[in-house]
Amino acid sequence: DHPKDALYAHRLVVRGDQQGRHLGASILDWASRHARGVGKNWLRLDAWTSNDRLHQYYLREGFSLVRVVSTGTKSGALFQRVLCDNHQCD
Repeated sequence: DHPKDALYAHRLVVRGDQQGRHLGASILDWASRHARGVGKNWLRLDAWTSNDRLHQYYLREGFSLVRVVSTGTKSGALFQRVLCDNHQCD
């Protein structure tokens, strides 16, 4: 891990009545473009380990699972997406 190589998305939530409008994907895409623009290589985020539906969403959005961490009462599934122009890597 090289934390300085990444921008971290935190507490991204779309209100229930706005789901299905692709707002989350748009925000993640904006964050990816911003991160790339400031010289970062990754967009990273985490989710509760028990939120399988959210994990599947992140995987569909081009993220990969890095690891699952569990320490005491805290746990998290850590994901990252490599940043390339238009999400296309040569």
